Amino acid sequence: MNERIFMVKSEIRKEYQQLRNRYSVAEALEIQQLVNQQIHHWQITTPQSFLSYQPLLSKRELSPIALEEKWATAADLPVKCYPKVISATEMVALTIQADTIYEANVWGIQEPLNAAVFPPGQLKAMIIPLLAFDEKGYRVGYGKGFYDRFLEKCAPDVLKVGICHFAPVPEIDDIHIYDVPLNYCITPERIYEF
Repeated sequence: MNERIFMVKSEIRKEYQQLRNRYSVAEALEIQQLVNQQIHHWQITTPQSFLSYQPLLSKRELSPIALEEKWATAADLPVKCYPKVISATEMVALTIQADTIYEANVWGIQEPLNAAVFPPGQLKAMIIPLLAFDEKGYRVGYGKGFYDRFLEKCAPDVLKVGICHFAPVPEIDDIHIYDVPLNYCITPERIYEF
């Protein structure tokens, strides 16, 4: 009989951040290149608007820039947004322009300063940072809940894409009713669809 392995988010978060921290600069670069290759070969429609993020390099986050660039080469350039935390529980999507100025927040994440708020309900896609995900597409982030609360304001059919260093864990044991699964997760080996 195939035994299922269940883990809770706090255990996954700790374990997978430790695994990421063990990567050397060369290993992290190699993983990023493999992810970029997956993105390059991925056949996906360009959304009219999307939310991405500035990677937190101190946590060895993978950069979504290859996917941003793939979508930016479309005939009709999509609206690109980055998140900005505006309170202890809330973030907004801000429209990015060539002249956007950034400033690091309390976690060291570069956020736009001089940008207009984009309505969450009008976003067509989101690239969501994560530490790990499971075989159903549920993700483990950093535990602050910003993306989960933001997703409540988005259209139900918003495309949700994650980028992860690792293959999925079998199942996250403590999923709650407000957790929203990804549609896709890009890893160095393959792109998972849920």
